[in-house]
Amino acid sequence: MSASVSSSLNTTTLQVSGGTAPYTWTVQSGTLPAGIILSSGGVLSGTPTAVGGSTITLSVHDASGTPLTATEQISFDIIPTGFTTKMALDEEFNESTLNAALWHYRPGVRDLCTQDASGVTLSNGYLRLSTYSSTSNDVVTNYCGAIDTSTDFTYTYGYWEAAVRFQYQSGGQCAWWIQSPTNGQDLNNPQASGMEMDVFEHTSTNLNPLGYDNALHWDGYTAGIGQSAANRAALPNLDDGNFHIFGVAWTPAGYTFYVDGQVVWTVSSSQAPASSAPEYVILDTELPSPGGVPTAGYGAFGSSSNQYLDVDYVRIYPYAAAP
Repeated sequence: MSASVSSSLNTTTLQVSGGTAPYTWTVQSGTLPAGIILSSGGVLSGTPTAVGGSTITLSVHDASGTPLTATEQISFDIIPTGFTTKMALDEEFNESTLNAALWHYRPGVRDLCTQDASGVTLSNGYLRLSTYSSTSNDVVTNYCGAIDTSTDFTYTYGYWEAAVRFQYQSGGQCAWWIQSPTNGQDLNNPQASGMEMDVFEHTSTNLNPLGYDNALHWDGYTAGIGQSAANRAALPNLDDGNFHIFGVAWTPAGYTFYVDGQVVWTVSSSQAPASSAPEYVILDTELPSPGGVPTAGYGAFGSSSNQYLDVDYVRIYPYAAAP
């Protein structure tokens, strides 16, 4: 007996082939998203009350004298209203190498780090960006991992989300962010020029392992000209070793930031320009300043003293009313 899923709007009917009707469905493991219920007859219904993802395992058995039982794993990814479910980008990092048709390495020296492809690895279905160090003739060189979609994929508006986790190390910074290639180009039209959106960032100055930032930067980065807005907060279980979902709903009306399905910051277009520019994804680790950076560095690649950012997936859901 096998089970499959078909869905429509706020109701999902679970179908069964084989065995003897009627069938009885139960949740074997995991938790249904808030607001969703499962009937014993196999109907998932309701209206989700929070944005986010979850995976559950359902069990179904038939009515034969010797009941047959099958299980089906279902993943939910609940998005805000106003966005379509057909993804514009669905990067699951399930391959052993980086998808060169989508991602671009960001080589070169940035601040105190040499951004190098060696700091970018994939395994077990996720991406790891590492900060590590090497020592030669008593000189410590720090390496960071950094990739973006600047040359192969840009997009405008939508609900952008990624599942991330990181290992805190003093002086280290990591982020998943969105950037416009024309940020600051036209100070009279910041909407068209676009902006930097930091959907998740743990800055080097944040000494709390549970801390994170959401931030917006526009009109470029020249002192006295560039402008910013930020939300600095903490998530009590951020360092629990699990992936946490950080997303932003970007529309002409502004930005709504989410963490694990909950709204944490809302910025209207009257508070900051609502970008209308094509923008791209950046994932990286950084060492922006010497404060807190260990004199001996972060250890050889793969050591427990590395700083790293893991990314399980990146997804973009189109804005339904996009022109």
